[in-house]
Amino acid sequence: MWKPRQRVDRHGWVLPDALLALTVVCLAVTLTTDFLQTTHHLEQQRQVRLETARRSHDRALQDWLDQQ
Repeated sequence: MWKPRQRVDRHGWVLPDALLALTVVCLAVTLTTDFLQTTHHLEQQRQVRLETARRSHDRALQDWLDQQ
């Protein structure tokens, strides 16, 4: 992917290359964390909606049974 710069007086990564690599890693970690938090939040909301629907259905069924 990225190749270290080869200079006569230096070998390996220079500071701008290292900072760029660190920025890419930090961005990847930040985006992944945000994605996971959003996914978790949406899943919690979905669970609440499902539980509410189940309780409503159970109440309606119980009311129907009581009327029989």
